[in-house]
Amino acid sequence: MIGGKGGIGGGCGEHRIRQGPGRRHVATTGLTALHALADAEGVHVECLGGTLRPLSQGFVGPLTEAALEHMSFDRVFLGADGVTVDRGICEADLRQTRLKELMSRRADRVYVLAHGAKLGRKPFHAWATLQVEWTLVTDTSAPDAQIRAFEARGVRVEIAPPART
Repeated sequence: MIGGKGGIGGGCGEHRIRQGPGRRHVATTGLTALHALADAEGVHVECLGGTLRPLSQGFVGPLTEAALEHMSFDRVFLGADGVTVDRGICEADLRQTRLKELMSRRADRVYVLAHGAKLGRKPFHAWATLQVEWTLVTDTSAPDAQIRAFEARGVRVEIAPPART
């Protein structure tokens, strides 16, 4: 991805990665990512501050959104508490869904990362509707019926290989 701009999401926060020749820039809303990248060699880290959401250890709110308005990405990777064919990404907090919608609008490509058990789940009542084409990245535990339903709606589905232990 030399010369490109991309984003990657992690378990406790969303991150953005912009990569150019010889250097990488990471902007994140997550404290977990900040901690993990604090000593990463050759990586410039930016924090998209805002209001800290203690449960997810991530920043949300108008300050975070304002920072995103000044960025764009070739790719963004979003996590989800649940994801459905008809509604999109389900989260516990409306501020999280607003942030995910903004991120998806700032990217050329959107990837939603969701464990197979999260497909079809509606654990909360806050939704991020994805208005752009997107790809679902899931694992081998994803039910075939769920995969077929996403594909029937025009969502690209990629099955990630099992994690190495």
